[in-house]
Amino acid sequence: MNSQLVKEIAQEIRNLSTEEKQFLLQELQPNEYLRQRLQSFSSIVYEALDLELKQAHYRFYRLSDEGYFNLSSYTIPIKNDSGFFTAFYLNIETIELPKLYLSLKHLFGKSSRCFDDYKSSFAFPLFTEIIKPNATYNYIIVVRDYRGSIDFSIRRCVEEKIEPIQSVYHEPYDQEFSLEEIRYFVSYFCGYLLGLWKVIDRDRVLPFYHEIQSNNLLYGYSEQEGYFCFEYEEDNQRSEILARLGFPEK
Repeated sequence: MNSQLVKEIAQEIRNLSTEEKQFLLQELQPNEYLRQRLQSFSSIVYEALDLELKQAHYRFYRLSDEGYFNLSSYTIPIKNDSGFFTAFYLNIETIELPKLYLSLKHLFGKSSRCFDDYKSSFAFPLFTEIIKPNATYNYIIVVRDYRGSIDFSIRRCVEEKIEPIQSVYHEPYDQEFSLEEIRYFVSYFCGYLLGLWKVIDRDRVLPFYHEIQSNNLLYGYSEQEGYFCFEYEEDNQRSEILARLGFPEK
């Protein structure tokens, strides 16, 4: 395979206008899966993020909400190790949540709106190429917050459309993205995000707050408090916290 030629073609496609990309789709006459995949990339405006881990090379593309919605029909959800993830998430202090969010925003732009806004406050759907010596495997990894913790939803891309009622969780595919690799990836990626936060120009961070209603949680950054994470029990406590931090009520 002439990988350099493919990269050059991909760069040319990124430079096309939306109208030109749609015309290209018509000319290619792809099958439905490939069409949805290509359309998912039509509104990507961020350069791919490449990470080299010990098991594989990972390439991440931020999906548009429309692209994520369409391509999700061609994916199956992958089980995770609930015991490992529970222990791992408990070791990440809630105060790290605004830092993780800022690093994700720095890498991939504004958050998607494809999340449960009662239990979460952001989501970044990433089309992920897991590149190994003999093959490349396609997944969607959604990095989000869930009830006050960072969370990774992993879905494997398939070529046939999956009806929601058939969307049962599958064991990890060992040759592609094994459970051990998932554990290592999650640990590495969170460390990468926290490391990136340390080098982001913190003088340029603007005050913000997010709310996770299911856990009565407010977190963010303010000039008065710096990075913060507060729980409240009643609405008047919520109002007092926001006033103290200098935020108007939403």
